[in-house]
Amino acid sequence: MTAPDPMRTMENRLLHSLDQGLFLGDGRDGAVLAEWMVICGDLPDSTILCDLPVLLGRLSRDGGQVDRLSRCGLLPKQGSRPLFFQALAAQVASHARRLADHARDLSGESAPSAFPARIDALRRQGEHLRGQIDVLFDAGYAVEKERERLEESCRRLTATLDKLRAEIADSLDSFLVDRAGAARTLAQLAEAAGLVDRAQALRALPRLAFSPAVAVQPARDPARPTRGRIALAPAPRPREPQLRHPASSG
Repeated sequence: MTAPDPMRTMENRLLHSLDQGLFLGDGRDGAVLAEWMVICGDLPDSTILCDLPVLLGRLSRDGGQVDRLSRCGLLPKQGSRPLFFQALAAQVASHARRLADHARDLSGESAPSAFPARIDALRRQGEHLRGQIDVLFDAGYAVEKERERLEESCRRLTATLDKLRAEIADSLDSFLVDRAGAARTLAQLAEAAGLVDRAQALRALPRLAFSPAVAVQPARDPARPTRGRIALAPAPRPREPQLRHPASSG
């Protein structure tokens, strides 16, 4: 008969606590830690430290468990979820280790050691690294989802801007071709910009009679000589009359 999987055991107990709506999100509260001891107090502290963040991360990505986790205080309102799960697991594992040490002190038993000190230290380091890798994977997953969301947002904004530019260009082309429909063209431009009240006011204006567009003559360079025309000299300015003073008599 195979031994029960610690992860499965912890998951079943955690789901039962979620069904009861118990608050489990504050690892500094003694009552919360007591509830966690019911869930995983009989498991090794290394299992709690490594497997609990993975379990909480997997449940947080399950749409059917999000509301239950939030109701029990297991989804932070701010900050990183993976870091929150890792910190909570460290608090629960530390409390479980303290209780186990206290129980051994009362019974006078020595701490079990199945491996030499060097191998046991390496095993703990490996378990800690495994937990850190799981945290990095969860954080990378969250960053990837955020990147996909931002890319989709940018694509939608780019499509909206392209559509708006096309509508403005069409409106300007229509205005240049048919100036008699200027009010209607400006109304379309106002609608494209979201100015509904201005567009309604422009559509209410009477339409002018059609008149062909008059081409604008380019400005003539004054230094370029004019062909076929005789340059006339400027007209002379009239002289101002000079007043003569009468000769003094005597």
